[in-house]
Amino acid sequence: MKSTASVILALFFVLVACQKETLQGAVTKETVHTSVPVQEVVPPKEGTFVFFIKTDFSEKDMANAIGKLTVLEVSAFHKELGFWTKISSADTVLSTGEKSSEGSPYATAVVREGVYEQLRVKIGDVLVKNEGVEASPLVPFKDLKIPFSFEIKPDEETRVTVRLLFGKSLHKNGAIFAPVVEVVSGSQKQEFFINAKGVMGVEKFDVKVFEEKELPKPVR
Repeated sequence: MKSTASVILALFFVLVACQKETLQGAVTKETVHTSVPVQEVVPPKEGTFVFFIKTDFSEKDMANAIGKLTVLEVSAFHKELGFWTKISSADTVLSTGEKSSEGSPYATAVVREGVYEQLRVKIGDVLVKNEGVEASPLVPFKDLKIPFSFEIKPDEETRVTVRLLFGKSLHKNGAIFAPVVEVVSGSQKQEFFINAKGVMGVEKFDVKVFEEKELPKPVR
């Protein structure tokens, strides 16, 4: 009887040990199955954006005129990502009396690669001086969203120049300044007008939407 009981007891311990080993194996297997591999974070690719902004007074009858304008901020809109990237917010006074050489850029910034479909230029007050007479034209729209498309490529430099055409921007004998801009980047060159609704494109400004009583004294 003792011998039989010992055999039964031994078999019991063997069975318990086998079940314990099976459970440990199952837990280990499940743990390995549910582990999540660590993914490497790849930094976004970037390129350099060099932005120039100039002024120009090409009208023959105002050859001696000088125009001054303050640039407050410049941003660019990324087409795929759908957000504005600020290029610079440094206040800069531009004058048409300066030489039209390439000179130093308004801003240089390292930005995300991709296609940018708009430039945003915020301007301040405008001053025009012609034949000794100084005046500040009415500036109906100071937040200029220019629908100019350009591409930033990784580890490359992209240059864009915006030229504010003073002569074409003045209306009603210089009483209104409705910006006309020329944008150049590589082989691209486009001219944009601001319409009476403040939208920049191919539609020209209509001075009839403003009443005469709102206009300051003419410059010429």
